Amino acid sequence: MDGKIFYDPNSLAYKNAGVIFEFLLPSIIGSSFGFIGILSNFSVCYITIKYRKKYDALRSNTAILLTANSFFEILNLSGLFITLAVTASGINIIPYGT
Repeated sequence: MDGKIFYDPNSLAYKNAGVIFEFLLPSIIGSSFGFIGILSNFSVCYITIKYRKKYDALRSNTAILLTANSFFEILNLSGLFITLAVTASGINIIPYGT
């Protein structure tokens, strides 16, 4: 390969075309659900850590795994905001190539 990046005609039409509603609406919807998910998972982490000494059930390995799963799900859902930032900035498509 000579290092050139070949674009699909559709990606050339949408690349740096400004804010496009077809890209922005799914990002807004996904980010809103992601925000709700982040709040829910944060509450699971907070409650488990705060009350772990008070209740025997929260000292178990299951509670530790549930907290770890919720923490990593928060990190996963944070990626939705990156998509929202890219589409809201008008970049729309990030090229991939060597």
